[in-house]
Amino acid sequence: TPSPTPSPTPSPTPSPTPAPTPTPTPSPTPSPMPSPTPAPTPLTGYQYFCKHDPSKQSYYIECSSCVAPPICCDVEEAASTTASGGGGKRCTETGLGVTSLSNCEDLQ
Repeated sequence: TPSPTPSPTPSPTPSPTPAPTPTPTPSPTPSPMPSPTPAPTPLTGYQYFCKHDPSKQSYYIECSSCVAPPICCDVEEAASTTASGGGGKRCTETGLGVTSLSNCEDLQ
C-alpha cells in the first residue's frame, strides 16, 4: 500500500517589523561634587611651622612634610617666602616670628 504523502509544512508568515522606538536622549548627569579641599592655614595668629629640609634653617607654615619637631611662630612676623611647598611664610628657631610652643598648644 502506498504511504500517504506528507503535506508540505506551511512556511511561517513573517510578522511586520515594528517601527524602531526612538532612544530617549539621556539627560546630562551632573558631575560628581569634588571632594572639599582643606581650608588653607590662616595667615594670622600663631601657627605651627615645619622644617622641610634638615640641612636648612627655615621652618614653613605648610606642614604636610616635617623632618623635625614643629616650632610655633607668629604668622604676622614670619617672613614671606616663595619656596615651593612653603605655603608663603617661613620662620626660624631664632627669629622671624618664632615664639613659645605654648602659644600653639590649642591648635590641631
